[in-house]
Amino acid sequence: MKSGVKVGDAMTRNIIAVSPQDNVLVCTKKLLDGEVGSVIVKDKEELKGIVTEKDILENVLMKKLDPTKVGVKDIMTDIVETIDPGRDIIDAIKIMGDKGFRRLPVVKDKKLVGLLTIKDVLKIQPDLFELTIEKMKIKEESDKLRRIY
Repeated sequence: MKSGVKVGDAMTRNIIAVSPQDNVLVCTKKLLDGEVGSVIVKDKEELKGIVTEKDILENVLMKKLDPTKVGVKDIMTDIVETIDPGRDIIDAIKIMGDKGFRRLPVVKDKKLVGLLTIKDVLKIQPDLFELTIEKMKIKEESDKLRRIY
């Protein structure tokens, strides 16, 4: 199934980013100023990772660490999954649903060009949003069962 909508048409191009050398306080300020739930970690134009609000809560605040002394590189999630802007948005939804991602970096020729979020999908094709949510629910249930057994 293809939608005819390319990832590049739906993605967010104005990416809020930090450097791996920045501290968590700098990162948090960018999250708040940009009113976003995550920031991309990059070195020059090379994608290094992502930091979400949850990363900061779990890895800094809950451990009562000083955000000025904890580096972004210490709490970021290394990015292993990306998508090309020319791919169909259905492909991105499948990746996001299968992996449980809410955000997917968009990379062309090894250069970060955007970020696709669930909100971006909702704006472009609201009916696809339901498919994404359903895939995430199925993955969560599967993960729960795996932990039990």
